[in-house]
Amino acid sequence: MIYPEKISLLLVVLLMTAKLSLGQMIFDTLQLREMEILSVQAEQGKTIKTTTIDSLAKSGFGQLNLSELLAANSVVFVKSYGRGGLATASFRGTAASHTQVLWNGFQISSPMLGQVDLSLVPNAFFDRASLRYGGSSIESVPGALGGSIELESEPEARKPALDVLQLFGSYQTYITTASLNIQSKRLVSDTRFIYQNSQNDFPYYNNGVLPSGWMRQEKADLSNIGFTQRLTFLISGFQQISLTSWNQWNKRNIPATMTNVWRGGNLTEFQDDFFSRNVLAWSFHRTKTRLQVSAAWFHEKQQYFLETFEEGNPVADTLINSGNTSGGYFSKVKLDRQFGMGLLFSAGFDLRHEKVKTTNYSTARQRNSGGLFVRMEKSFRQRLAFDILIRQEMADGKLLPLMPFLGVNYQLLPGADFNIRASVSRNFHLPSLNDLYWVPGGNENLKPERAFQLEGGLNYKRTFQQAVSFGADLSFFSSQIKDWIQWKPGNYQFWTAENIAEVHARGVEASFRMQGKWNRLIYTLRTAYTFTRTSDESDLAKEKGFAGEQLIYVPVHNANGFVHLAFNDYFFRWQLNYTGKRKTTMNDSGSFPDVLPAYWLNDVSLGKTWKLKKFRIELKGVVKNLFDVNYQAILWRAMPGRNFEISLRFLIN
Repeated sequence: MIYPEKISLLLVVLLMTAKLSLGQMIFDTLQLREMEILSVQAEQGKTIKTTTIDSLAKSGFGQLNLSELLAANSVVFVKSYGRGGLATASFRGTAASHTQVLWNGFQISSPMLGQVDLSLVPNAFFDRASLRYGGSSIESVPGALGGSIELESEPEARKPALDVLQLFGSYQTYITTASLNIQSKRLVSDTRFIYQNSQNDFPYYNNGVLPSGWMRQEKADLSNIGFTQRLTFLISGFQQISLTSWNQWNKRNIPATMTNVWRGGNLTEFQDDFFSRNVLAWSFHRTKTRLQVSAAWFHEKQQYFLETFEEGNPVADTLINSGNTSGGYFSKVKLDRQFGMGLLFSAGFDLRHEKVKTTNYSTARQRNSGGLFVRMEKSFRQRLAFDILIRQEMADGKLLPLMPFLGVNYQLLPGADFNIRASVSRNFHLPSLNDLYWVPGGNENLKPERAFQLEGGLNYKRTFQQAVSFGADLSFFSSQIKDWIQWKPGNYQFWTAENIAEVHARGVEASFRMQGKWNRLIYTLRTAYTFTRTSDESDLAKEKGFAGEQLIYVPVHNANGFVHLAFNDYFFRWQLNYTGKRKTTMNDSGSFPDVLPAYWLNDVSLGKTWKLKKFRIELKGVVKNLFDVNYQAILWRAMPGRNFEISLRFLIN
């Protein structure tokens, strides 16, 4: 439960910030480019593949979290344990630890797990999400063997001064989000707030016990509260300084799996989190030069508790009370310089210090690491472009091998946005601190995972006046990852971490989008599909007979689609997702529970907007899982059937 005094404290922060509105005027010195974006954008004409989830796609998920946004608007596979449970993302058949998440330029992955729980990242707390695939992530961050997710918060002159949304949903779900944007000639204050509470007690069909039947999920309630505060000060017309702070409290009970609903008679399992992430940044941008210097301080505290009892025994059969505290200091410098003759030069370096204190390590552990990169992009006659990047990393005084990237892009037809691209890269991923130091099972002799990656693709884009524009992208990828870290049963009844796997991930990604305006009708259509084959080719896999078999929880097929229609002040959206079969073991039975069935999910929303001078009101209703599909994203984890949401949004410009 989140206490009322914490809510009161955050509301006081909002009110105190409002004092900056005295003498308020339009912030006309710090302007961003004004553009109307209508769909998820895939970058065209570049040597790398990136995807930006824009304002329209994000607007339908502003009150939800990053895992739900990615699942609906990308072909990145999101592994979710259900609402309020852990959610992670995997690119191109790699593991969740191979996906790096950055917020305002800094990694927010847990140094213990090397992952980010996407269910704890509210969409309301960032303005733009960019996805980088494979080797294209090396410039931003090392170790993203699958790809990276980059979240940015930016001051913007066109933001509403006040934006408040209240959502009511099934299973006693209540979500409140609010933002206050205040601007003067030199100062911009952006404050955002979220409060969420849900009993999460949906009915589901339990086929994990006998006799099978309908049950209601219990002890699954969750609540979180958080705020971000960003202050941006314009020093001059070409330099600014900003301070951004993100603070959040999370509480959630963890429900039993379907097979364990009666285990222990009185199961208690919960997790409480608090984190504070703070970034101070200075930027200089003039003519053809941009220089960015930033520093960050992160702090996170987590408690996990599990207690079970045997029938009739008052003494706990299982008792785990794990406390973890982690944090770090980070700094980053980046320089971009545009020269003549189509040459762009970039260079930068960063330093990282991470420290963990936990009951699960023999002593407090830390890691000091850093790296630098140099990048050059060169265009020839506006049709041919080369991209060369080299990154050098050091961890705890040891140099990693160089991480190079080489990409090329060629415009196939003069004057047409029709391009072919190819790239090759090498990357390394360090073991997490849990992999190294967890007691028992950690292995301090682990080697970094190393990847050799190839990618190629075609993309095309064309606009026919205002009526219609469309684009398509086709990508091919292959990743050879050696020394893949796996935890496997040891000789002393506990699991140990070892470099045993050699994984080959390869596949195809295809996307198409069309948007435009016809009379008073604005429309957007987007669809994407990915085919992924990921297999273990190590000697152990060959010995055990599963070499060449698809890895567990990696779907071969994954697809999504999005339709948006707006007429006058009404709008309609249809979001659909397809997740293919996923193996849960390396057995080849081909049937449940060794293989989870594929499923389609459909979400439909309908809304209306009223505009009254400087005020705007939006009413929206949503039906999620429209066709009441019974599915499991993770084996024996219950997922909700058809459910409903209604929200009211109030904006002041």
